[in-house]
Amino acid sequence: MKISECVPILAGLVFLVCAAAAQAAPANSADGIAVVDVQKIFNESKPGKAGAAHMQEVQKILQKGMDDVIALHKGRENTPEAQRAIAEAQQLLNRQLDVERQAANAVVENELRAAVSAWLAKNKRFTMVVSKQLLLGNVPSVDFTSAIMTEMNRRNPKFPDLPKVTINRPQNDQQKALASK
Repeated sequence: MKISECVPILAGLVFLVCAAAAQAAPANSADGIAVVDVQKIFNESKPGKAGAAHMQEVQKILQKGMDDVIALHKGRENTPEAQRAIAEAQQLLNRQLDVERQAANAVVENELRAAVSAWLAKNKRFTMVVSKQLLLGNVPSVDFTSAIMTEMNRRNPKFPDLPKVTINRPQNDQQKALASK
């Protein structure tokens, strides 16, 4: 799953924040709504691109770990023990990939929230920013994607450290016997 595939989730979160802001806004403030193409910001902003690059590095590391597990069992990959070890490693690495993806998405989402807040602070006539992906349509005059993109590009996200993969070698029969004593 790519960062851009998480846009609907993030758009929903932005919508909830905007809905809360709408409750606090005067009833006649229709001109206080700005529209932003969240998907474009995730795909084209510096933080969005940094998140994608971070995830590529994560995938390389995790794939190398999987390759190491397969290499460790080379020549006996058809044995039940090797198949079980490979399947367990695949599950573990897929879970780690999901954790890493969620963490990277959270970083970019937080940067977007900060960029929107900074933009709103400078543009007092607006009370909320909604995702274009949640709308059936809008007039171009309320689309402020480029302004939010400018704010977003000023941000310097800090992503979690890259994961480290450690492969535990299987014990041979003699080592198993010693370990059980």
